[in-house]
Amino acid sequence: MIVKTDKNKAIKIETTYEDEQFLIQAHDLLGNYLGYAEVGQYVAKEAWLFQVKTFPEYRNQGVGSVLLDMVSFWSAKMCCNMIAGKFAPSSDYAKEFYFKNGFYIYPEDNYNRLEKPIEEEKVIKEIKEKYNQEPKCTYKRSAIREIVNFAESNAKQNETFGFAKK
Repeated sequence: MIVKTDKNKAIKIETTYEDEQFLIQAHDLLGNYLGYAEVGQYVAKEAWLFQVKTFPEYRNQGVGSVLLDMVSFWSAKMCCNMIAGKFAPSSDYAKEFYFKNGFYIYPEDNYNRLEKPIEEEKVIKEIKEKYNQEPKCTYKRSAIREIVNFAESNAKQNETFGFAKK
């Protein structure tokens, strides 16, 4: 999907879901890689933000904020009511970025904890309206899931032919 940032920069967002995690990638219209975000369900109803990275030359152009909007959207789609994460306490840039994007920041011993409450229906509606479209996602089958399916299939076949171990 192609969207405009709050700084009026057109970017292409691609989202994939694999191994119970969303990978959200941003490219400009020339194909340059701008950044990405990774989020997965950590505990019931809480999405865990593993990381958000915008490459330095593309910072302060709204790319990171679009990535966090997509994190909110997909977290809401997974029925989560909270996004949580952490980052290094030495990063004032990250602290300002997350705060600007609606996160509460709680200093801990060796890191800062992030939290952003979300309301499923409200977030989904806001994102659709903001970008005039519903984000799409490509679902990929995990390599591990493929191996497990193959092994289960093979085991069943061996049982059918009497080769199962006892």
